Amino acid sequence: MKEKRFIRKQWSEEDICFYLCFEGEEAIKQIEASSDNITLLSKEHPTNGDHFLFDQKLSDLELEPADFITEGIFQEMWDRGLNYLEGRYEKNR
Repeated sequence: MKEKRFIRKQWSEEDICFYLCFEGEEAIKQIEASSDNITLLSKEHPTNGDHFLFDQKLSDLELEPADFITEGIFQEMWDRGLNYLEGRYEKNR
């Protein structure tokens, strides 16, 4: 089984914080968190409107030690995203 790595990255030109889960070199889950929205993407659901699952290799990123996070932090954000989306869904029913 390939090693999983978890990344949190925010580029200065964007108001979005990206959380990425890599299995080996391939992104398998992604969270995009901005001030007004959360988007969840995965291999099973790689697109959502104009949002796309990261399609580059882990080694293509310029990462610093502070960019690596634990699986627990990633899962907490994933769960927050699910709760956010469920709440938004309930409001629209």
